[in-house]
Amino acid sequence: MIRSDFSYKSVFSLFLAVFLLAIGIAVASAADLIENVGEGRVNWSLGLVTANGIGAPPKDIKNPAQIRAMTQRAAIIVARRNLLEVLKGVRIDSETRVDNFILSNDVIKTQVSGILQGSQVIQTKYFSGGSIEVTVGVYLRGELASALMPPSLFPAAPALPALPGPAKPQERPVAEASPTPGEAAAQTAKEPAKESVKESVAVAPAPSIAEGEKERKAEETGVEPAVSPPVEKREAEPAGKAEITRQPEAEKGPDSPTAVAAHPIPSAPSGLSEASKTQSSTAMGEKEEKVASSPAAAPAPILATGLVIDGRGLGLKPALLPRIINEGGNEVYSSRQVSRQNAVEQGLVGYAKDVPVAQRNIRVTDKPLLVKGIKAAGKEKTDVVIPDPDAATVMAVVSTFNFLEKSRVIIVYD
Repeated sequence: MIRSDFSYKSVFSLFLAVFLLAIGIAVASAADLIENVGEGRVNWSLGLVTANGIGAPPKDIKNPAQIRAMTQRAAIIVARRNLLEVLKGVRIDSETRVDNFILSNDVIKTQVSGILQGSQVIQTKYFSGGSIEVTVGVYLRGELASALMPPSLFPAAPALPALPGPAKPQERPVAEASPTPGEAAAQTAKEPAKESVKESVAVAPAPSIAEGEKERKAEETGVEPAVSPPVEKREAEPAGKAEITRQPEAEKGPDSPTAVAAHPIPSAPSGLSEASKTQSSTAMGEKEEKVASSPAAAPAPILATGLVIDGRGLGLKPALLPRIINEGGNEVYSSRQVSRQNAVEQGLVGYAKDVPVAQRNIRVTDKPLLVKGIKAAGKEKTDVVIPDPDAATVMAVVSTFNFLEKSRVIIVYD
């Protein structure tokens, strides 16, 4: 009973795989990029390679059921042989095809042959003369992609595209840097303020040692020493300014001011000394200077979830590992910017023939960045060149969200 259940599960799994391949053929639309190669075709949008094979009925067999089985088996063998020929013509990159890759590596050749022997029959046609046409198919992703994309083609850790940026100005040494006119004016305005702060702090000096000695002797002898009036340093007053008279020392109280003006002068707000006012004005001046010299706010970063390259009219050809480069030949996107796992599971890029369809594709999600290609490059014309400003934009976007690592790229061309 357990063996019977296992066989049912195996049959169901096989039926499901055939059904999915048939669905893949059915949903192929005019927007899919299909390349005809010999007796088969490559649907680059679905990543599916298919080939046809026709089997003729044997003449020395009389049993009708045996004739049909042998005819169908012959058609499958022919279809798989044609599938290998179709696959050999698939471009890996701008310099290499699968044929060159297989011939140069026996291990890969064995792996590919084994994968093709397990290709699924996705369509069967019966003709009146007894002939049978079979269509077999295999996906360019998964096991086959893993065989055709060795780990040596991918870095250990995907890197951001390295594009040449503008030359940085040489930094001047701090000791030798000459101030700009604005800095010189600000420095000149600060110096008087600093001097005024020093003067205001020096108005009330601490009592000297000699004065303390005189006071001690006066206490011992009982004779008060002569009080010499304090000497004040005053700058020359401008003409017309009111004179300042000094009160006698005997009349001064502990809280009385040192000098009284002939005409009352408005006093500063309580709680603020001259030094505090000077420091406040200096801080306000520095704040205004910083605000005036601060650069304008940087623009908001561009958000994108994928990249769509419009390469129509450039003569591009599809490949497993194409490159997107700038006008200087620097790589914007290649196998160096993507994880091998994503490239194996869903391909390095997707392909489409219509821009709106590509922009709605789930591969690039809902906010793809659209860039127009300017020419095809490489021996096989599989690489697309984009303008330098667009290349810089792509690099700026992926620095915030690296959708290239997820291989969210679609190339559109006719």
